[in-house]
Amino acid sequence: MSRFRHALLAPAVIGTTAGTTLVLMSALTSPVLAAVALAGTIAVMVIAAFPYWGYLLTALIIPLERIGRFTNDSSMATVSLMRIVGMLTLGALLLHFVAKRRRVLITWPGVLYAAYFSVGIMTLAHTSDFEFGVRSLSAMLGNLLFFILVVNIVRTPAQARAGVLCWLLMTSAIGVFTIYQWHWGDVITEDRFNSTGERSSDDRFSTVLTDAAEFETLEQARRALGTTSHPAVYAINVILALPFFAYAYRTVRGRWWRTAIGGAGLISCYNVALTNTRAALMTMALVLVLIAVTRLIRLTKASIVAGAVAAAVALPLIPGAVWERVLDTRNYTLERSETLRARLLYWQEGGAILADHWLLGIGIGNQTELPRRLSPRVYMPPNSTVHNEYLQSLLETGLLGFPVLAAFIIVLARQARAGERHYRASGDEHTALMLRAGRVALVAVLVYALQVDVLHFPLKGWWLAMAIVAALYERRPAAGEVRHAAA
Repeated sequence: MSRFRHALLAPAVIGTTAGTTLVLMSALTSPVLAAVALAGTIAVMVIAAFPYWGYLLTALIIPLERIGRFTNDSSMATVSLMRIVGMLTLGALLLHFVAKRRRVLITWPGVLYAAYFSVGIMTLAHTSDFEFGVRSLSAMLGNLLFFILVVNIVRTPAQARAGVLCWLLMTSAIGVFTIYQWHWGDVITEDRFNSTGERSSDDRFSTVLTDAAEFETLEQARRALGTTSHPAVYAINVILALPFFAYAYRTVRGRWWRTAIGGAGLISCYNVALTNTRAALMTMALVLVLIAVTRLIRLTKASIVAGAVAAAVALPLIPGAVWERVLDTRNYTLERSETLRARLLYWQEGGAILADHWLLGIGIGNQTELPRRLSPRVYMPPNSTVHNEYLQSLLETGLLGFPVLAAFIIVLARQARAGERHYRASGDEHTALMLRAGRVALVAVLVYALQVDVLHFPLKGWWLAMAIVAALYERRPAAGEVRHAAA
């Protein structure tokens, strides 16, 4: 009985204190805030006890992006719901590791990205854009910690699959909401003369904007940006989910489940079209081809006919704004595309900057050097990059850092390929398909990087997929063990 009383002492003190605090909060503020505080406290306790549930919650809120941010895009440090939940989960996981004397899993991709992050820190000593450098490093640190979190939590293919499905579920919900706002909701009006691409918390629930980037040849075009800060960012986030929709469609059973997943995939494709981004449409077409070529989905005569019928039905339903900006082939020429002319100018000037700073670069996240050089000749926003990930990363860290980033990508690609082969040889076809979906997502980013600095985007869906690739590769079981489990 003495031990029983001692065991009850701590819960009694905690319960009494928390209950009194809740009553005082309700009296001094409002029942709503008190309820939110109580829900948050319960969530923290659940995450502390079960880090795996924190991982699922983090994967679920990945697509929220701007909705989940508590600060404006222009803030030096971004505070968001995902970062809070992710840090709580990582802290809880590390406490569990210490209590159980488990070792943190260190992977080669994680080591290489940490090395690239270290080079980025070094570039702050000579950068001409310290503010954006700190913001970029903050985002890179978040990517690295998220990568470490997922790699150490995902120990089985089932856990990896659960995280992917949470991500796809929220992506589908946001896609439906974006379609609704495109046709019936309010839009953000983009200021062409001060287009920084940064959003505030006041428009966090607006998922569509009117863009005047092609003002010389087109009227203001309506473009979907979802819950991100730019249509190009939203487009690649949705595109990255497509191979995993194909994986889920291939691995579920039941007609109703397949119908639901197929419908979610079509909603995602329509959202990519609504972003009114030419590069996104071409990248999506490539991803769909890769899904078919890599047999993520098995094509049959019936499925080909169904796809052709769906395309024929969908084409007349596509809004006129999309036809005018994206589907009109004349807009893919230099004469009709202001953005294409600007990119060529950016790349040319980027080459000149690289010639002056080829070894150490101009500093991580530098967005002022290019406008400083080009503004006397052409109008530019106050912050801009060269809109090419390969050239931008080379400019930022020079020959010192760029090879490290390239090695990070190469190692991820090799692990995805090797892991897929191993699981297939071991009889686990479903996990092999998940790794194949990760390979397609990796290719999509590499292609998209040709026209925009895509790895500077908040691509937490991509980081989730790549961390799952690394985790499954590191924890691949013996072939005989997998065959026995499958049997």
